[in-house]
Amino acid sequence: MKNFILLLRFALYMLRTIPNLNKAKKYAREGKEAERVAVVQRQAKDWTSYIFKLIKSEVIVHGEEKIPTDQAVVFVANHQGYLDIPIIMHAAPQPVGFIAKEELRKMPLIGTWMQYKNCIFMERNNVRQSLKAINQGVQYLKEGHSMAIFPEGTRSKGPEMGEFKPGSFKLATKARVPIVPVTINHSYKLLPEGLKLNPGVVEVTFSEPIPTEGLSNEELGRLPQLVQEEIRKHIKP
Repeated sequence: MKNFILLLRFALYMLRTIPNLNKAKKYAREGKEAERVAVVQRQAKDWTSYIFKLIKSEVIVHGEEKIPTDQAVVFVANHQGYLDIPIIMHAAPQPVGFIAKEELRKMPLIGTWMQYKNCIFMERNNVRQSLKAINQGVQYLKEGHSMAIFPEGTRSKGPEMGEFKPGSFKLATKARVPIVPVTINHSYKLLPEGLKLNPGVVEVTFSEPIPTEGLSNEELGRLPQLVQEEIRKHIKP
């Protein structure tokens, strides 16, 4: 019953976002990019604050001052739980689009909001569509919009990380923008299997940016391991 009430409150909140969603659509039609981004960012921050207040949880952020403010970046994060997207949206100071699984596009209202937040939906087993998605992300980065990706591809459901897929890093290397490693701790505890919401504390640590421009082929080959090792330094049991 408790979870049902929480989900009902969340659904009612999402309905209240429709006027702002209509504003974002209007600005997009009119080509008013700055206005669209501002509306979406304000709503995103309000949405994530509401989520963590609703489930009585806290997001503690470390290293925010390390994030470049004069250019787009790719946030590369470990992936512990269902709430990692709103966690990064809440923690990052600038607007962030995501490479997300195709299933999220079909979620009522949330999928539409994600599209106006420069999110890109990827079909895991469709190589051609995945390449197209990466190229779209590269274009967003070149236009100055930061992106985020989870190179494990799926939730680890705990502190251990899965293998980082090298193809994920093409988003940053093709756009020649820095990678900001992001460590998420304990997000798997908030919403484990069975949709049982649990209050808790999540910690997000932003590491020093790693440049991708001018790297040799050997350095590009080591990049996934380098980023994963940096993230692992801040993992807590």
